[in-house]
Formats: sequence, structure tokens, C-alpha cells
Amino acid sequence: MIKTKLHICRPQCAKSHKVWLENNPDDPIMDGEIIHHKNGVHEDNAPENLGKLENQNVHASLHHTGAKRSEETKRKLSDAKIGEKNPMFGRIGGLHHNYNVPMSEGQKKKISATLKGHIRSAIAKTKQSVSVSGENNHFYGKRHTEETKRKIGVASKNRTLSQEGRLKLSKAHKGKKLLVSSVQKRTATRQKNREQKQFNADVDQFFGGLEVA
Repeated sequence: MIKTKLHICRPQCAKSHKVWLENNPDDPIMDGEIIHHKNGVHEDNAPENLGKLENQNVHASLHHTGAKRSEETKRKLSDAKIGEKNPMFGRIGGLHHNYNVPMSEGQKKKISATLKGHIRSAIAKTKQSVSVSGENNHFYGKRHTEETKRKIGVASKNRTLSQEGRLKLSKAHKGKKLLVSSVQKRTATRQKNREQKQFNADVDQFFGGLEVA
């Protein structure tokens, strides 16, 4: 994107902008661009201490990358955005700005890259588990309709895991013990599938042996 609109200088930026323009007459400050103090001292407007950045996001990343917030700061930030103070409070379903808006491939890749290698702490896992357990779960007390079950079945048909996916699942479940109820359910499901398979074979054999009149 080519910027054609000049930046409107704020009073607190006047000195640094003046110094920049005096020393870089061929490089004006365009709308959205930021003058950055390299050493972090805003009063130091020496020409060698100034640099021009594309936007405020880039500027913020330079100042905050690697920085650690105090517990007090974290608490204040949390209190400022909690409950009804949060701009997204109550925006669910059609009220949410991203409702029914699919993610672009670029967005998916950014999220994947951000989360790659990220390991959640035991406390974070416990909190997340509690937050979606029992009545807190959005699907609590509900059942899939037959139409939804059919769609899930069609989508899952002939789906196979890659070798990498199998290894991940194997690693995630290694050492875990299944509950007795889970073992019983799996056993019952396998038995049912065997019986259905045998029934289908018997039906095919029966009709295959009939002579067409």
C-alpha cells in the first residue's frame, strides 16, 4: 500500500518530528508512520537516535518484545477488560463480528506459527478443563440431531490419519489408563460392528444365492 497522506503531528511528538524532517527532507512522515527513539528516551531527539517505523504495531513490538509485566500490571489490565468492561462482552453468535466469516489461509498460518511449540502449564490446563466441564460446557444436556450425525459420518468417512498424526496421538495417550466405562463402551462398539458386518455378509450371501425368475 502506497501512503500519500502526510502524518498529522501531535504536540508530544513535535520535537522529534521536527528533527527528523530537518535531517531527512526527502523522507517525510506519512500518515500512520511513527518516529521511534532507539534508546527508549523520548527526550533524546538526537538525529542518530531517531528512526521511522511503518505503524504503531511495529513500534509497540520493539518496545514490548521480551518485556515482562509485573503481577500488579497484569491485574490492572485484567480488571480493565473483565466482564461488561470487555468490548466483546455479550457478542455471541450473529452479534460477533467474525460470525460465519471463514479464516483466510494466511490467518491460519499465523495462528499455527504462534502456537507452535507452545506448552500450556498444568494450572492452565486445569483451568481450561474446569471452565468447560459439566454445566459450563456449551453442549451440556444437548444431543446431536440425526442430520448432524449423518453429516459428521459423511465427513469422517474414509478419513485416515497421517503417520505424523498417529505418532502424536500415540505419544499423547502413552501411559494413560482408560476408565472401566470407556473400555466397556469400546468393547460393546466393536462387538456391534462385528455383528453388523456379519449380518451384511449373510444378507449378501442370501440374495446372491437366489435365482432370478
